[in-house]
Amino acid sequence: MNKAKSILLTTRPAKDGTHFAITELEKALAQSAVSGIASCLGHDSAKPIAWTIPYALYLEPGSTRLAGKTLMPETTEEQVMINDLHQQAIMARTLADFEPYREVFEKELEGKLSTDYKILSSTFVACYDPGILERCYPALMAEVDKDGLLYIQDLLSAFDYLGQGVFADKKTGFAICAHPYFRRSLFRQNNLNYYFLDELLKREGRPDLTLRLRLDGDLIGIAGTFVPAMEYEYWRGPHFDEDVANIKLGVAAYGMDDYNKLFNGIGRTEFWWKMEGGEQTFEAEEVKEVPALGISQDDYGCRYAHSIYDAEQGVFEHFDGAIRMYDSYMIMDRWDKDIKSAGKSSVYTKLWRVDGKLPLSDWKLLLHHYFQGNHLIGEYLGGPDYQAEQETEFADEAVKPMLETLVPVKMENEDGIRIAVSYLPREHHPDHEFYLEGHDTFDSKQLQKVVEFDVIELKKGLMRAGHDLLIPADYQFIDCYDGLQWNIPEIATTKENTALLFKVLAEVLTAKNFPEQTIAFTCSWPADQDQKVVLSLLGSSVSLRRWLAQFPGVPAEPDAFVNWLQSQENWLAAFSEKSDEPRLTDVLCDDGTLFLKREPVFKYAVPGTVQFEGNKFEMDIKAEYEELSKLVESKDIGYTATIHVKKVFCKKCGQDYMTCPHSDGTDIKDFQIIGYYWHDARA
Repeated sequence: MNKAKSILLTTRPAKDGTHFAITELEKALAQSAVSGIASCLGHDSAKPIAWTIPYALYLEPGSTRLAGKTLMPETTEEQVMINDLHQQAIMARTLADFEPYREVFEKELEGKLSTDYKILSSTFVACYDPGILERCYPALMAEVDKDGLLYIQDLLSAFDYLGQGVFADKKTGFAICAHPYFRRSLFRQNNLNYYFLDELLKREGRPDLTLRLRLDGDLIGIAGTFVPAMEYEYWRGPHFDEDVANIKLGVAAYGMDDYNKLFNGIGRTEFWWKMEGGEQTFEAEEVKEVPALGISQDDYGCRYAHSIYDAEQGVFEHFDGAIRMYDSYMIMDRWDKDIKSAGKSSVYTKLWRVDGKLPLSDWKLLLHHYFQGNHLIGEYLGGPDYQAEQETEFADEAVKPMLETLVPVKMENEDGIRIAVSYLPREHHPDHEFYLEGHDTFDSKQLQKVVEFDVIELKKGLMRAGHDLLIPADYQFIDCYDGLQWNIPEIATTKENTALLFKVLAEVLTAKNFPEQTIAFTCSWPADQDQKVVLSLLGSSVSLRRWLAQFPGVPAEPDAFVNWLQSQENWLAAFSEKSDEPRLTDVLCDDGTLFLKREPVFKYAVPGTVQFEGNKFEMDIKAEYEELSKLVESKDIGYTATIHVKKVFCKKCGQDYMTCPHSDGTDIKDFQIIGYYWHDARA
């Protein structure tokens, strides 16, 4: 599968003004960090196209982002796997949500609920049972008109409107909702078209309007489980031409571009203004090229709107919306004909109706929202050209200047720090208070597991405190000559020992006294039997020491940890905002840890041109890296060696430095240069 890093949520305000707190981002991470969630085309649960795993919270001054890994299928087999994962996730969530209410449904609806009802958790926890509303609310359903609609005034006499097409029974804890044809793909697992439904209900109670709505007669749910949905398909408000009289009579067809057709399945949308019985009448219908998957693979549900305009008063006296359903044979005929010539060869289901004096501005807004996801409505009525908005915000992979691409990230003291938090499956190790879990890989043969030599200082610091850091026997040590970056890989500890680990880290940084050094540090502790919390820090040595003085430990209990995250946001707010600097993609690894990457020199050499003379070498740079050649010539970029440390002794006691208690200087006796990487020669 193709993989990409994506930004799923951020604490920065969304385009509609919605603001997510870091607590909500943490909740989303905790719920899906291990299992993942489907990414669906156009917010349509019937169309899973990728699998996204939220994997890290990334905190920087001014914002927190929830980063995800999006896996996109390349083969039919991979798509089938994603479909299966999606269905399994829906089933698991539905069962978990429904089980606490099973007894409520079966006891309170005894004699009305059939034995073969289905369960659903979309919009609210509900039972799907054909005809259930007629059995539960016979008096209400007796008021349905010949088109299957209820007067909203009558509905609200017995129900409160909760929003998003959901109505709560005033006398019981149950709720009902609008018809499933208000959902994408006419599929009950999708959200109702709440933008339209909320706008429609806002107009109830106006003396010059009468509203009607079609309900879902087969669904009943628990009102207390309704949670308003949030969809972030940003819609610009249309700025229509106010003069309806300027619109020419006849049929106009607007074709959908291929990109947006992929999302909404609409081939074209047709608009027909005509004079009928002396009245100026409008009809609009979208012509679908993709079946309504909530119904079948052979039925095409096309949204349709009809209205009558009173030119003298400048209002619409009638406005309604419906679904025209075509089978696979009828839709082929519809594709070949326009709305004027097609006739009424479809199954017609009316969904809503407005009568009275509807102002032009209200008509435009309702029309716009009813055809959710179809920007051709706005274009036809004189709105601005639609600019397609990417649904998933992928982490920035834009090309950077060559120098920034090649040299490791450097954090200044005034940058503050960067923090990453992940929830990952827990590896079960022997009973050690401190265990070096993480490592890097230098090559696939002899140096598969390497750690930077200075991690020994943490081991010594813990030993002086009466503890030990277990370093696996197969780990090899490397060192970098310039020492400007230090990666401390994941140290697994217990819930109680983060404070001690932080204390030792602060002591080591103070003893090293290397203020120019940029450090990435990671630790973890158990969240439960199967999961661990991973905390990763990135900053200058000075910034980390200041942070450690302010936050000497991390609370392990979930609620306290979430409060601690909020305190981190507040602490970072004291630093200047630098949007995505350093870039998230440069420092955040796929496992949710922060890491200082080093770029190997020989990757840029023409094969066969590297010539050594002692520890020095010459090479020809590949022609496509002309900018690199200029950086070398100007001496803005240089290189430094990475060595494999084999034997090192203590300058104070002369013993093996790996086992002696001192931290007073080293004498490396046996090493091997294993590579070179680029560094900033100006530093």
